[in-house]
Amino acid sequence: MIVGKVYSLDEYEQAIVKLSAEQRHNNKIKTGWDGSKTVNPKSELDLNITGFGGEFIFARENNLYPDFKIHNISKVLKTDNYDANWLGHSVDVKVNRKKHHPLMIPEYANTDCKIFALFTSNYPNYTFEGFSLNNIIFQDCNKRMTKVKSYVIEKSNLLTKKELLFLLNI
Repeated sequence: MIVGKVYSLDEYEQAIVKLSAEQRHNNKIKTGWDGSKTVNPKSELDLNITGFGGEFIFARENNLYPDFKIHNISKVLKTDNYDANWLGHSVDVKVNRKKHHPLMIPEYANTDCKIFALFTSNYPNYTFEGFSLNNIIFQDCNKRMTKVKSYVIEKSNLLTKKELLFLLNI
């Protein structure tokens, strides 16, 4: 992944992403989980499409198989662990829809996931913003009040792939 590079979903990938996101979304509505246990009080299909698109691109670009599972997961309940396993480490893919937003992880979503990868999306195009490590982002000095109390790292402080690999001793 190259910081600043725009990665795009072609029309077939968009159809796959949309179908997967619709199925996840419909499952949450059908089981009464729509928007519960998330920062957003009401889940929106386009948020699911945008988020899964980022996961799909991360998997595609790193020769991984995307996670197509359809089930209820929650950061609050600690049942949403990570989106991929890459180079022997867990990865949580984060997607912002606003270019100026930093990497933000709600305090309640503190996890043992090792790597965080951030994209900014103007669907179906995704700009890769960089990586962070668990031990970098989850520090008290990174806590800020956003919509909810969150750990925040500005994009200028995110890691390149080369820096990430160095810190992981790979």
